[in-house]
Amino acid sequence: MKDVFKVVTDQIVKQLEAGIVPWRRPWTTNGPTSYVTNKEYQGINTILLQSNYESPYWLTFRQAQKMGGSIRAGEKGSPIVFVDRMIKEETNKEGQVVIKPVYFLKYYTVFNWCQTKGLPEKIPPERDHQQIQSAEELMRIRGPCIDTDTRQAYY
Repeated sequence: MKDVFKVVTDQIVKQLEAGIVPWRRPWTTNGPTSYVTNKEYQGINTILLQSNYESPYWLTFRQAQKMGGSIRAGEKGSPIVFVDRMIKEETNKEGQVVIKPVYFLKYYTVFNWCQTKGLPEKIPPERDHQQIQSAEELMRIRGPCIDTDTRQAYY
């Protein structure tokens, strides 16, 4: 199995060579999401899964098979990383058995829904944008202050 850090580095380089700057968020409200659980990916996985696919949904080869679908011939997957652990038993100086969790990184490959056949399309839910009335009122009363004569960068 390849080193997880090399897999992550190779994926980021591949994205950059394809013209995708993975740390630049696209103008969409839906980040990379698991097709099966509907949970958005987090951490480095949000960077690893930045792509030009129209669908935000990702799944493994096995997940696609279990759901009656398949991956299109010739498609290449994208790696995602997760932390796993195993329990290790050690004997301390007093002769007692101590249980210690040992954490390690693993990776596996996922495919975008657009790379599959035979799976129904999922439409991401629309986000319900609720205005915060007190914040709106504050902006109305105070108004934005735009200062262009300063020596420091503010955003």
